[in-house]
Amino acid sequence: MTLYEHWKAAIAKLTFRHGDRSARPTFELFDGAHPVLNISVKNTRCSVTDEPIGSLAVSSVELTFWPGETVALRWLAAGYAGYIQHEALELVTLADGTRPIDPHADPKFDRGLRYGLPTRLTPETLLQSFEAIMPAEVAREMIHAG
Repeated sequence: MTLYEHWKAAIAKLTFRHGDRSARPTFELFDGAHPVLNISVKNTRCSVTDEPIGSLAVSSVELTFWPGETVALRWLAAGYAGYIQHEALELVTLADGTRPIDPHADPKFDRGLRYGLPTRLTPETLLQSFEAIMPAEVAREMIHAG
């Protein structure tokens, strides 16, 4: 199997849901020397105005290697969890609408999305993805137990 075929098969095994059940997360894979995974959410809403958004680009990840099926499935789940963490931070506001932790204010506040779905998946960023949502020792277990 090619790198693209491995990732395509892994993505097809998972169902991704959003807290807003009318929103539809989409994971589109594009073939190439290193396949690119584009993640977006269709039929979502703006976290500030609540206005409908037809399609929201979440991330694009260049997949440079195949970590094995178990680890790939775990990474897809962890990466998506990082995005959901970002969404949750956007939805907690004070009465005046300001966010106690604004993931857009500073990159260090956006760890879930920034590290959970890196622009380039390598063995190093794979570990960072897990570490974005769980303790380092558990993150290492996710990789080595696969």
